[in-house]
Amino acid sequence: ERQIKIWFQNRRMKWKREHGANCSMTNQQDQMPSMADFIGS
Repeated sequence: ERQIKIWFQNRRMKWKREHGANCSMTNQQDQMPSMADFIGS
């Protein structure tokens, strides 16, 4: 479980770096695509 958590955090950080700079709204929505990716894989 711990590994998955770390992997999930890294995933979110990557997404934030790419899209987080666009606008503050992205910060609130960044969990949705990450969660979809997490469930999809």
